[in-house]
Amino acid sequence: MLPRGGHDVHRAHARAGMETGPLVTRTLSSHGASSLGASFLAALLAAVIGSLAGCQDPSLELVIDPPDPGSVSRVALRVWDAELQLVGDFWVPVGEGDGEITLPWRVPLTPRGGSESRWFLAEVELFDDAGCPTRRAVVSGPSSDLRARTLRFEATGLDGCEAAFVDPAGGGTECAEDAPCTSMEDAIDAVVGPGRPEVVYLRGDVDHVLDGPRGLSLGDGRTGEPGAPLVIRAWPGTGTPRLRLASPGPDAVIESCCNVDAGRNLLLDGLDIAGGVRFGVSFNGSNAVDNVVRHAFVHDNGLDRDDPSGAPQDLGRNDAAVIAVNGANGTTIEHSVLRATGVRGPASPARLPGVGFRAVGDAVVRGNLVVDNAEQGVTVRGGTAIEGNVICQNGSEGVRIEGPATIVGNTILRNGAGISAEDGDRVSSAGNVVVDNAGAASIGGVEVEADWLHGNADGRDDGDPRLLDPEACVVTLRPDSPLRGAGPDGANLGAR
Repeated sequence: MLPRGGHDVHRAHARAGMETGPLVTRTLSSHGASSLGASFLAALLAAVIGSLAGCQDPSLELVIDPPDPGSVSRVALRVWDAELQLVGDFWVPVGEGDGEITLPWRVPLTPRGGSESRWFLAEVELFDDAGCPTRRAVVSGPSSDLRARTLRFEATGLDGCEAAFVDPAGGGTECAEDAPCTSMEDAIDAVVGPGRPEVVYLRGDVDHVLDGPRGLSLGDGRTGEPGAPLVIRAWPGTGTPRLRLASPGPDAVIESCCNVDAGRNLLLDGLDIAGGVRFGVSFNGSNAVDNVVRHAFVHDNGLDRDDPSGAPQDLGRNDAAVIAVNGANGTTIEHSVLRATGVRGPASPARLPGVGFRAVGDAVVRGNLVVDNAEQGVTVRGGTAIEGNVICQNGSEGVRIEGPATIVGNTILRNGAGISAEDGDRVSSAGNVVVDNAGAASIGGVEVEADWLHGNADGRDDGDPRLLDPEACVVTLRPDSPLRGAGPDGANLGAR
């Protein structure tokens, strides 16, 4: 039976360096929603999204109008706010019956507090009868800049996928949608096969406990291949699944939550990953290529635990407690919150950056919120594009470069310093907003003439950028911000 309806999510915030409180969820409708009429369901969805924003008059409509609507069985819609917190999550069937929607579908979105300067990110996915997300469209920005928007869909490469569903309270043996299995590992083993994409759906708002000595270890056959990725993602309409490690015993040393030693062509989508002793996610080795982390909440890893001998684990400067990429080319990390790593062990001086790349090429760090990490926000050794991120309140530099890199359109604020490089001539920096950092905006010869500087320890000051709430790392531009239209071709400067 098709899951009908959705899930909206509010996060309670207790501000102590961007700490996020527990999820509070409300189910709009469930498997028994077939009695809902299509118009009522659409009105209910609009009302809920409007209530999330706190304003009755929509200033933006998403127009979901695919060129071949007859191939669409279901539509998934997820919406995130400026802090990349999930505020709307829906999976609805398409048709003419009760509880179904018709295409084209116009979905109103309204800004929280009625302010049209509020930034948001929305993703719409189109599913076929087999449960495969075949096309995807993403739109973001302040509602004042977008207004009515007809979405442009791109193919996902997941046509003809093999799908499996996981619910820790399930109990099914076939990992089917109406009888999900309880184990993520069982679901992966059930779908992985040569020559086809695989999608594993994890029910949201529950813990998925990882029992392996390295958490979830992928590789050795548990992997995708070019043109046929392995996708581990949130089950649409159910919220965010939480990946957690089993409590380590006295002889256990668990290094990471999701370790990819030999895996490739993997997509982790919409997951909450926390509690790794060393890393949250690790892509390690030259075989771990073309992996993607998207819409994730990776936090509170690099915990202060001792190894079985009682000695603190000693990590080198290349380790990262949120996401570590070592020799794995083609890694993309996008639209994720990467937050709150720790100091390792009372006797260890090692302090960890948020995201660390070492000896990589063709890597992309795009559209993330990198916040509250003990050392650098992003550390790079190798060819990496760093684009459109909010990098805020990290203990050392917002970005540290030890190789060639392109840094474009980021907002880097309230860190120990702005951008540093071993060789500034190998770094291209433009369109960034570098503000209110305790140290210099630029270290090591990085050229920042095409960036906006304000309130850093060094001398140049281009003026107040008029960000919405910089102390809370909310960097949406106010209506009177001088950054509006100040970039190439009239684009805004910075990440929002």
